[in-house]
Amino acid sequence: MSEGNKTGKKKRAASLSSLMRNLDGVSFLKLEWINANIPFLLFAMFLCIVYIWNNHRGVRMVRELRNTEEDMTEVMWNYNSMKDELTRSSRQSKVAERVQDQQMYELTNPPYTIIDK
Repeated sequence: MSEGNKTGKKKRAASLSSLMRNLDGVSFLKLEWINANIPFLLFAMFLCIVYIWNNHRGVRMVRELRNTEEDMTEVMWNYNSMKDELTRSSRQSKVAERVQDQQMYELTNPPYTIIDK
């Protein structure tokens, strides 16, 4: 059994070393290829950074839009409640109740018109 494990380890080690030797034949992993393509790699990295920045900016804008929408809804509710309160308080009967303590009363006769001769 121990001999089988040793041969398995040798096969794995041999396959790993053969894999490393095979990677020497891959052209884009060689230093010369990397040096020749540095401008392209920098451009690709720049595009990745711009893509990530744009994604974060989009998420932030959506979040701000939601917050603004919530604020707008709240302001709209306040506006509607104040408008309703103003409408109720400006009715003739409510105005008459509020000015009664100042001893002002509603006219029972129509107003007189003064004509200058």
